Amino acid sequence: MLQKIRDMLLMDSHVCPSWLSFSLNNGIRKMFHDPEKIFSPWIKKGDTVLDIGCGPGYFTIPLAKMVGENGKVIAVDIQDRMIEKLKRNLEKNDLRNRVNIIKARKDDILVDQKVDFALSFWMVHEVGNPDLLFKQVMNTLKPGAYYAVVEPKFHVILSRYNHIVKVAESCGLKQVSTLDVRFSRGTLFTL
Repeated sequence: MLQKIRDMLLMDSHVCPSWLSFSLNNGIRKMFHDPEKIFSPWIKKGDTVLDIGCGPGYFTIPLAKMVGENGKVIAVDIQDRMIEKLKRNLEKNDLRNRVNIIKARKDDILVDQKVDFALSFWMVHEVGNPDLLFKQVMNTLKPGAYYAVVEPKFHVILSRYNHIVKVAESCGLKQVSTLDVRFSRGTLFTL
């Protein structure tokens, strides 16, 4: 069983299965990936935030709290079971009214709203066509908006991450800074 999990995690292209969502949503993770500490410099009350590959809502829920009751989070995922888990987690936190949930397709995030901040956390390596993803995200960004791309070091080696950054730049995204996120490589982009 452990070998099967290891093999799956080391695959070049896969989507994290919903049964692994317990590893995405747990209290220990907040010690390493505190959403407020990582993203609060770029998110304010009233903002619209896009969470691509939201899974069960580890970032979606704190983002919804950060944008406040006048803000909105657009949570996007391709898996029905992840979306169902997200809905339950939003209900538990009384945040359902702040989050628009979109079931995307593998080749289309299906977002036509403009956003102040977008996030792809540990998911770009799962996308078959990152340049298409980056172009779609660019179409959602308001002038002056930011886009954070964060990938896991244990799964995405530096050369592969650098390639992801180059693809983003070739699509027209401009690198603002790197992000200091434990166990990860991260870049903040703008238009």
